[in-house]
Amino acid sequence: MVDLFRVAAFASGYRGVRPLADTAIVDAVRKLWWEGVCDTWQLWRCYERHDTSCDHLLRSAEFPPVWWSLSNMID
Repeated sequence: MVDLFRVAAFASGYRGVRPLADTAIVDAVRKLWWEGVCDTWQLWRCYERHDTSCDHLLRSAEFPPVWWSLSNMID
């Protein structure tokens, strides 16, 4: 589980050194979310390499983490 207070502290610290507009952060979150939704490494490993050791991850990869939603980042 991700500690949202640490994520917020990291983002605040980063913004203190390198200012970022809110729109840039929202854009980064959307890109990360889409990358996670569209990632197919489990399928590649299963079908190209014939390795079923990651098959249990296929179902969990369908759902992006709830904590990394735009509503949590904008608060």
